Amino acid sequence: MGKKGGKKFKGNQDRWEKGPEKTPTEPNSKWIAYYKAQQICSEGEDWASMVATFMQPLPASLRINFDCPYSERLKAELRGFCGKPYELEDGQRVEAVQTLEWFPDGRGFQLGLDRGQIRKSQDPRLKELHQWLIGHTDSGMLTRQEAVSMIPPLVLQVERSHMVLDMCAAPGSKTTQMLELIQTGTSEGTWSTNGQEGEAAQGSGKGGIDREPTGMVVANDCDTQRSYMLAHQCKRFDSPALVITTHQGQHLPNPAKHAAKKGGGGDSGVYDRVLCDVPCSGDGTIRKQPSIMATWGTHAGQALYALQLSIAMRGVSLTKVGGLLVYSTCSLNPIENEAVVATLLRKANGSIVLEDASGIIPELKRRPGLTSWTVFEEGPKPANRRERKRAEKEQRQAEARAKEAAGEAA
Repeated sequence: MGKKGGKKFKGNQDRWEKGPEKTPTEPNSKWIAYYKAQQICSEGEDWASMVATFMQPLPASLRINFDCPYSERLKAELRGFCGKPYELEDGQRVEAVQTLEWFPDGRGFQLGLDRGQIRKSQDPRLKELHQWLIGHTDSGMLTRQEAVSMIPPLVLQVERSHMVLDMCAAPGSKTTQMLELIQTGTSEGTWSTNGQEGEAAQGSGKGGIDREPTGMVVANDCDTQRSYMLAHQCKRFDSPALVITTHQGQHLPNPAKHAAKKGGGGDSGVYDRVLCDVPCSGDGTIRKQPSIMATWGTHAGQALYALQLSIAMRGVSLTKVGGLLVYSTCSLNPIENEAVVATLLRKANGSIVLEDASGIIPELKRRPGLTSWTVFEEGPKPANRRERKRAEKEQRQAEARAKEAAGEAA
């Protein structure tokens, strides 16, 4: 995919070359008032700890791909770079790399500094680490992916034989993770969390791929430009188990319905697993997108609610009976999360159930979702055509920022 629309697509090093340019800013008064009213955490230490965390840069994270045939060597090399805390030449302390204990086979890692620090540092050790990261990302052995982005594909419990739909797939980190699961059969026990079975698979020199997958991943995005980005991200796998489409998620066609019109199959869902990672306001990403905080308001989440619900409803209709759909956002807003799920359950009228995912990744810290929330009104509706046009423009800008934030978070 050389060029599209006059823009040149760069290699995977973009995931390490690009990083946040600004440090997080103090939460604005509207954000504080809104989330205190929602009671997403207790008023005491939990709230102070959450705000303090949002004020810190987001550490870079990565995973060693499941089909990498020499994961243990890469783990050792990574720990050689930053396995212990140390100080840079300017006196800045770099924390040791941490293994994400909840990620299979110990292949997930969180570094002690953010992408911007890795990219800009003149420290010889960090410059060498930077080149190491770029090289192994380009070779398809590593994927730079936020830790929270790794969770939905794991919760989805993808198996080798599954038909998987990623409704809003770009830029593709979750898609490639699910494609790896299809190719390697990780969810079926090819790999174990203690690494023993993984090492046996690596001994074959195939990186855990011992037979052709019978399932596939359909990765969709409504934006053509972002779909090219998705294709670029996925092409390093050279997999026959991937189809990329460009369509509005809420209007995705049902292949079974079209088959039924021709006398074959029925009008039911065709996908065993559906990932519904919808466009959102992105206010959970303010550690790396501080501009969101400067313009934050409740209007973005409220404006996106209808779209999020329509995409989720279409996802349900495309899911097989007995299948699994995971709904996710990178927002804290209950209007975009609990409210969507609650409406989805109500409209389904008993045809779907809400699953308890606490046993899937038990190592994760979690808390129950909200059962009630407060809806804020930011002001009166526009009184005339000029004010209405201005409000519509502000809404479009908010949605564009939300879409950009969702792309960065994936």
